[in-house]
Amino acid sequence: MYGYFWVVVFFILSGFVLPLRFFQTFKESCIYGGTFRRYLRLMLPVLVTLSLYYFVVKLGWTHKKKFIQVKRKNFLHFLEDSLIGTWLNSNDYTIATWTLSIELFASFFIYLLA
Repeated sequence: MYGYFWVVVFFILSGFVLPLRFFQTFKESCIYGGTFRRYLRLMLPVLVTLSLYYFVVKLGWTHKKKFIQVKRKNFLHFLEDSLIGTWLNSNDYTIATWTLSIELFASFFIYLLA
Protein backbone atom coordinates (compact mmCIF):
# COMPACT_ATOMS: atom_id res chain seq x y z
CA MET A 1 0.00 0.00 0.00
CA TYR A 2 2.79 2.43 0.84
CA GLY A 3 4.62 1.53 -2.35
CA TYR A 4 1.85 2.95 -4.51
CA PHE A 5 1.88 6.17 -2.50
CA TRP A 6 5.60 6.68 -3.10
CA VAL A 7 5.22 5.91 -6.80
CA VAL A 8 2.62 8.69 -7.01
CA VAL A 9 4.95 11.05 -5.10
CA PHE A 10 7.74 10.20 -7.54
CA PHE A 11 5.47 10.92 -10.52
CA ILE A 12 4.46 14.29 -9.07
CA LEU A 13 8.07 15.27 -8.37
CA SER A 14 9.09 14.17 -11.86
CA GLY A 15 6.37 16.39 -13.31
CA PHE A 16 7.98 19.40 -11.64
CA VAL A 17 11.62 18.49 -12.23
CA LEU A 18 11.55 17.34 -15.87
CA PRO A 19 10.65 20.67 -17.50
CA LEU A 20 12.60 22.77 -14.97
CA ARG A 21 15.54 23.40 -17.33
CA PHE A 22 13.17 24.65 -20.02
CA PHE A 23 11.54 27.14 -17.65
CA GLN A 24 14.96 28.40 -16.58
CA THR A 25 16.29 28.95 -20.12
CA PHE A 26 13.18 28.93 -22.37
CA LYS A 27 15.15 27.02 -25.00
CA GLU A 28 13.09 24.59 -27.06
CA SER A 29 16.10 22.29 -27.28
CA CYS A 30 15.55 21.45 -23.60
CA ILE A 31 12.16 19.98 -24.52
CA TYR A 32 13.34 18.06 -27.59
CA GLY A 33 16.51 16.80 -25.93
CA GLY A 34 14.69 15.93 -22.74
CA THR A 35 12.09 13.93 -24.60
CA PHE A 36 14.70 11.95 -26.51
CA ARG A 37 16.91 11.38 -23.47
CA ARG A 38 13.94 10.33 -21.33
CA TYR A 39 13.35 7.17 -23.36
CA LEU A 40 17.05 6.29 -23.28
CA ARG A 41 17.33 6.93 -19.54
CA LEU A 42 14.40 4.67 -18.81
CA MET A 43 15.11 2.05 -21.49
CA LEU A 44 18.78 1.25 -20.80
CA PRO A 45 18.39 0.15 -17.15
CA VAL A 46 15.27 -1.83 -18.06
CA LEU A 47 17.09 -3.54 -20.93
CA VAL A 48 19.98 -4.54 -18.66
CA THR A 49 17.70 -5.75 -15.87
CA LEU A 50 15.40 -7.73 -18.14
CA SER A 51 18.45 -9.20 -19.93
CA LEU A 52 19.69 -10.63 -16.65
CA TYR A 53 16.23 -11.94 -15.89
CA TYR A 54 15.89 -13.47 -19.38
CA PHE A 55 19.25 -15.26 -19.23
CA VAL A 56 18.64 -16.62 -15.72
CA VAL A 57 15.37 -18.13 -16.92
CA LYS A 58 16.87 -19.40 -20.19
CA LEU A 59 19.78 -21.05 -18.37
CA GLY A 60 17.27 -22.93 -16.24
CA TRP A 61 18.39 -21.53 -12.93
CA THR A 62 14.76 -21.37 -11.88
CA HIS A 63 12.19 -24.12 -12.14
CA LYS A 64 9.00 -22.30 -11.33
CA LYS A 65 6.15 -22.83 -13.76
CA LYS A 66 5.52 -19.10 -13.78
CA PHE A 67 8.51 -18.61 -16.09
CA ILE A 68 7.17 -20.91 -18.84
CA GLN A 69 6.09 -17.98 -21.02
CA VAL A 70 9.58 -16.47 -20.80
CA LYS A 71 11.28 -19.79 -21.57
CA ARG A 72 9.29 -20.03 -24.81
CA LYS A 73 10.56 -16.70 -26.12
CA ASN A 74 13.60 -16.35 -28.33
CA PHE A 75 16.07 -13.48 -28.16
CA LEU A 76 14.28 -11.40 -30.82
CA HIS A 77 11.03 -11.63 -28.86
CA PHE A 78 12.95 -10.58 -25.78
CA LEU A 79 14.37 -7.51 -27.55
CA GLU A 80 10.95 -6.57 -28.87
CA ASP A 81 9.43 -6.92 -25.41
CA SER A 82 12.23 -4.93 -23.77
CA LEU A 83 12.42 -2.09 -26.28
CA ILE A 84 8.71 -1.75 -27.08
CA GLY A 85 6.48 -4.09 -25.05
CA THR A 86 7.50 -2.84 -21.63
CA TRP A 87 6.44 0.67 -22.63
CA LEU A 88 3.06 -0.64 -23.76
CA ASN A 89 2.44 -2.21 -20.35
CA SER A 90 3.57 -5.76 -21.12
CA ASN A 91 4.28 -7.60 -17.86
CA ASP A 92 5.55 -10.88 -19.33
CA TYR A 93 8.87 -10.67 -17.51
CA THR A 94 8.02 -9.00 -14.24
CA ILE A 95 5.10 -7.12 -12.75
CA ALA A 96 7.56 -4.53 -11.43
CA THR A 97 7.54 -2.81 -14.83
CA TRP A 98 3.95 -1.61 -14.42
CA THR A 99 5.07 1.94 -13.65
CA LEU A 100 7.35 2.32 -16.66
CA SER A 101 4.71 2.92 -19.30
CA ILE A 102 3.03 5.46 -17.04
CA GLU A 103 6.34 7.19 -16.35
CA LEU A 104 7.32 7.38 -20.03
CA PHE A 105 4.02 8.66 -21.39
CA ALA A 106 3.51 11.03 -18.45
CA SER A 107 6.99 12.44 -19.14
CA PHE A 108 6.08 13.02 -22.77
CA PHE A 109 2.84 14.70 -21.68
CA ILE A 110 4.71 16.98 -19.26
CA TYR A 111 7.13 18.02 -22.02
CA LEU A 112 4.16 18.61 -24.33
CA LEU A 113 2.53 20.86 -21.74
CA ALA A 114 5.77 22.82 -21.23
